[in-house]
Amino acid sequence: MGTGGGGRKRGGLSAEDRALWAEVTRTARPLRTQSPRPAAANGPAGPAGPSAPVPPGQTATSPAAPASPPRRPVPSAGSASTAWHGMRPGLSAAAAGPVQALGPSTPGLDRRTAERLRRGKLAPQARLDLHGVTLARAHRLLEGFLRDARGRGLRCVLVITGKGRKRVEGWRETEGGALRDSVPRWIGTPPLSRLVVGIYPAHPRHGGGGAFYVYLKRGG
Repeated sequence: MGTGGGGRKRGGLSAEDRALWAEVTRTARPLRTQSPRPAAANGPAGPAGPSAPVPPGQTATSPAAPASPPRRPVPSAGSASTAWHGMRPGLSAAAAGPVQALGPSTPGLDRRTAERLRRGKLAPQARLDLHGVTLARAHRLLEGFLRDARGRGLRCVLVITGKGRKRVEGWRETEGGALRDSVPRWIGTPPLSRLVVGIYPAHPRHGGGGAFYVYLKRGG
């Protein structure tokens, strides 16, 4: 059987098909590899690309981790911010309170009165002995004593605390003594601070390191 007018051979391409294919292969261009779009600043990260080559003699390093936020410092037990908070009353490494040394220019006292107190020549008009008393009860007794003394017009009173080497409420006091530390602090803060001129160390004849003079304001 003869071939048709298209010139197609049995089992092969016609001259027209070969010419068309040659034109396709001549004009075709290879597809470009699509590069990944840059990730948006806040968008999801794209797939990680290949790592950059590392020069000989060097080691690859991982990206730096983000710095964690700084932690707030925790105040230590003896720091200034916790000196009088969260502690057993009267225990502190800080100064006990507003105890003033007696001298020629003692605040609140004239020179003659300060000198008489310093020499133990001014006898206290009343005294409160807190030996062996618990801290909670001592605070109540001290407030009542000072209010009563001021109401009676007294000026100089003596508060005896002891040197604090006994046991109080089952726990041992510090060498300075819980009461000896607490009494000046109580007197130096309201409401007791409104009643007194000052608190001063007692002369040895009136108790020395285990007692204080408290000089009261005049009753109003």
